[in-house]
Amino acid sequence: MSDLDAREAEVDELLRVSGPKLRTAVAHGPVTDFRRPRSRRRGWVIAIATVVVLIIGLVAIGTNRNDQTRGNDPGRLYWQVTDLPNGLDLTSMGEPSSQTGPPGLSTRLNVYATDAAPLGPIVSVGRPSGVPGQDILPAAGGTNFHETAIAGRRAAFADGQSGQRLLYVEVDGHWVAMTSRNTNDATLMRLAAAVVRDADGSAEVPSADLVDGLTLVLPATAPIDDLYVGSNFSGIDYANPDGRSLSLRVFEPKPSSRAMLGLQAPLRATKVAGGDGFVGNYSFELSDPPHDFRVAAWERGGLGFRITGFNVTDAEILAAANSVQPVSVAKWHEFLARTLNDQGPSGTAPAFTAPAEGVPPGTDPPFTGDVHDVDIDVSVANPSSNEQIWSGTLPTGETWKVDITRVFDSIAMKPEINGAGQGMSYGPVLRAAGEELGCCGPISVITGDPNAAALRITTHQGDRFTIPLHDLPGTDGLRIAAIDLPNGGGPQAAEVIDDQGNVLESLPS
Repeated sequence: MSDLDAREAEVDELLRVSGPKLRTAVAHGPVTDFRRPRSRRRGWVIAIATVVVLIIGLVAIGTNRNDQTRGNDPGRLYWQVTDLPNGLDLTSMGEPSSQTGPPGLSTRLNVYATDAAPLGPIVSVGRPSGVPGQDILPAAGGTNFHETAIAGRRAAFADGQSGQRLLYVEVDGHWVAMTSRNTNDATLMRLAAAVVRDADGSAEVPSADLVDGLTLVLPATAPIDDLYVGSNFSGIDYANPDGRSLSLRVFEPKPSSRAMLGLQAPLRATKVAGGDGFVGNYSFELSDPPHDFRVAAWERGGLGFRITGFNVTDAEILAAANSVQPVSVAKWHEFLARTLNDQGPSGTAPAFTAPAEGVPPGTDPPFTGDVHDVDIDVSVANPSSNEQIWSGTLPTGETWKVDITRVFDSIAMKPEINGAGQGMSYGPVLRAAGEELGCCGPISVITGDPNAAALRITTHQGDRFTIPLHDLPGTDGLRIAAIDLPNGGGPQAAEVIDDQGNVLESLPS
């Protein structure tokens, strides 16, 4: 999988604004690994590349403690927002640091930009962060995939979540991920044709093949602290319980941070805090509920300033940016003490309700009534050769949908119940014989068995229904059926049957 998904939201903002919901959502599982029970409520599962960026953020935040060994007084990075949107309160802080991430950990990402960054052409090139042999993670931030070939290599274009243009290209049997803004497909194809892989697994465009004024602003060998705003930054965060939030980061600006900002969101030049700056926004849908993301960035007095907000207005984020003021060391430590006290005593564990005896947490109890056959409403649409959409209404009246995206040998499924996202699962298209049926994320079967006719489900309410198999577009004879059930309980039983009703494969509850 690529870093396509998560170049769209800054690390620390993701960690803070979504809180426990987002952190617990970091739990991908292959499409075929469905034997685990699901929790009753699942938030959006963010893409692995986002997880990688989250880890980067944790490294930066974990080392972001007061350290005055740096040449400049860290107090110069102490700033606050004085004009906050109504209802937002101070929630957390991070102090500047001269420390770095784990020794030897590098970006593994080459980023190219022009002097106009964060505007102008920007392209990042890196190895995807998927599992071995399963590098592309469809539908994890990219849409409208289109398979093609570039210089004899398999390739796939897609649209990024916040308007980036994405391109996967296969090099020496491995996939390389390219994310770009303010470029066209012809330029991307020219760059992709020149991409080479290095010994450490990273990928780059040789300098002689760069076009449109692009130069290397972040090498794959750079320390991981060079990503985004680096590790030497101050942070102050404000939020309220309904998901509205605002964060200020003050840091030492560099070309790489400008380029990464340009990849993150579509920007426009404007006046911010009395100087030249940039603002932008997009909808961050890899959360439940979706967040409307806004950013304002500017530089002044040798410092970089960046305000990000979720579910705030343009007027609010500009007012906040124009109100940024320095904070005395004493006041900063007062703020810091307040946020530490608000976290409660260490070692406190949340209370929980014990599950019924013999019932694993997050699962429904076994069904003991009579099974009854019912009809089910199912529709299947093929918007393109890379996408298939299953939808319908359950016997309980709840609506469901499974959006399936296939790109070459990879497949991803995004289910919904009553319009609410239920996470995402992914894996290889081909499944081993006897393991073609997967349960609970969503329930699906992908098979080449000519005798297979339908997927039969028995729910925990005792409803039993069958879903005929359909051709999977873009494959050689594979057929598929998929459905999602509410509450994460999975089925009482899932079976692949032939046209006589004989069971070919099953997964009991």
